[in-house]
Amino acid sequence: MAQTEFDFTSFGQVYRSFLQTAEKFAALPTPVARWLLSRRAGTKSPLLWQQDSFKAGAFAAGFEKEWPALWRKKLEDHAVFCLNAFAHHRLSPNWVARHVTADLDPLRKILAEGRGCMFLTFHHAFHHTLFTIVGLAGLPVKVLAAPEESSPIFSDIGPYISRLHRGCQKHFNGGQYLFFQTPRQAVHMTKQAFQEKALLFSLNDFPVEKLDAERDHYSVFGRQMPVATGSIRLACKMSVPLVVGGLLRKGEGYRLVYRPLVSQSYQDVMRDYFAELENLSTQQPAFWDGLLWLGAQPALIRK
Repeated sequence: MAQTEFDFTSFGQVYRSFLQTAEKFAALPTPVARWLLSRRAGTKSPLLWQQDSFKAGAFAAGFEKEWPALWRKKLEDHAVFCLNAFAHHRLSPNWVARHVTADLDPLRKILAEGRGCMFLTFHHAFHHTLFTIVGLAGLPVKVLAAPEESSPIFSDIGPYISRLHRGCQKHFNGGQYLFFQTPRQAVHMTKQAFQEKALLFSLNDFPVEKLDAERDHYSVFGRQMPVATGSIRLACKMSVPLVVGGLLRKGEGYRLVYRPLVSQSYQDVMRDYFAELENLSTQQPAFWDGLLWLGAQPALIRK
């Protein structure tokens, strides 16, 4: 039987409607807005069609018993992400002091060495909030990112994507999102960011299907994940310090966790990167957006 082509038109329309509702709720007190939109997400979330993929990924990661609760948490976190898209521009250092647990002094010390720093993080509901929080701490933030228009539903939610990026970038202390079209361009932008001694965020957990020289396979939850590594290879070649971490949410608050990577080779960096992903997922199993991709990846062949 031929596979049914996914209806991006309907998906885009549902997503736009959900964002329009989030924008209205964003004017309410935050606890009320989160409660209302989280309840609505149970029946109106644009992610509902992803449930089977999420379940397959949760099973692959060993979360068979927990997956229904994790799915509800996934929908709730996405609802909070949608609300945050309308709040990033007005966040302040005072907000961070009240709502975020973080020790950024080690990161400041790394940047003080004058070589820049690559902060490896993951696709999760709050990676944009992570960038914003670090920027509000006064650090110069740059973020490697796919072009806005690369979203298959850009025609429906493009203005919201742009608004999200503008709201976060406001706090980057002169930094910006670095939108790249090709791996070669990403490497060029990475080199320039390090020459400017910036803190560069990179998300290297997305599976790359196209065969090219930048692809490597690494293990996560016993599955093979083919990912791009060009920017990390460059960081290792230039002896730029690397850290890995993410932002965990609990209620109204967030906890920023990260640690330095002391490995020398880019292969070791990637192994440590995915090991940290598994560590964060033991703390919050619904943390990683990649559970949606994991079930489709082949099992690791052990020699």
